[in-house]
Amino acid sequence: MTGLGYDLYTTAFGQPNIAPPALIEALLRQAATEVQGHRFSLRFLIGEWREVVDAWQLASWEDYRGVARLGRKTRIGGKQREILWSIFERVRAGLAERKSVTWPDLFGRATAHVRSSGTSPFDFVVVDEAQDVGVAELRFLASLGETVRTGYSSLAISDNESSNSRFPGGRSASMFAGPIRCASTTARHTRSESRLIGYCHPL
Repeated sequence: MTGLGYDLYTTAFGQPNIAPPALIEALLRQAATEVQGHRFSLRFLIGEWREVVDAWQLASWEDYRGVARLGRKTRIGGKQREILWSIFERVRAGLAERKSVTWPDLFGRATAHVRSSGTSPFDFVVVDEAQDVGVAELRFLASLGETVRTGYSSLAISDNESSNSRFPGGRSASMFAGPIRCASTTARHTRSESRLIGYCHPL
């Protein structure tokens, strides 16, 4: 999937400069020292960036203030959230200054390009183990199944053990790519083994 996203991004915008994890960590560490009035650890900041800010492509304080931080164990109040955003804002500025993008950035821009162009190299997209796919990737895959004539044509399949409730961040699959219909069925691998799978597809 990363190869496909990379190729589509390169065709539309040129070769991306992917930010390595070490750069993200360095930018977070620097921003944390510049912003006063907090006691957030670097480990927490990395997790918040990876699982919330970058994953959901939050680009403004309003976006971050309004997002549900499902799956994050540490509860934070409004004032502390403001401080956190001032840290992440500096990280975004540092990436922009270096003309670097993260993988979610790449998939986000590729998704926007596919949707604005109204064309896709595929007629249908089938995603197995969809509960293991990140937010930006799910949105990207959904966009590949869209066409001007037929609308959504994507199918996401996940283990029932994981179910819809365990898509990234514990959210419903419908939050990633629009209205989604979900059901379950039994998939038989061998004569003696079968498992229940859940499947979802955007309407």
